[in-house]
Amino acid sequence: MADITIEAGLEASHYLAGQRTGIIWTSDQIGYAFFITSTANAAGPFKYSKTTDGGQTWSADVSIDTSNSSRFAVWYDKETNGDTGTKIHV
Repeated sequence: MADITIEAGLEASHYLAGQRTGIIWTSDQIGYAFFITSTANAAGPFKYSKTTDGGQTWSADVSIDTSNSSRFAVWYDKETNGDTGTKIHV
């Protein structure tokens, strides 16, 4: 598979802010990428993008919080041993 860009400024903003995240996969085809969309000082709107085809294509950014965010963490219920829930916590 060829490389795919989800959000152009994602690498720089994640590096500067040290985010605890990654792509949350709820199935082998459905994934959510969470990110802050600023690279100047890692403070900007908090958004996500979704794939339904295993990462081949990604949706347009969806805003979660439009204020200037500088830190966030996400985790999926199933990342916790024994938890069978389906929520992604941010």
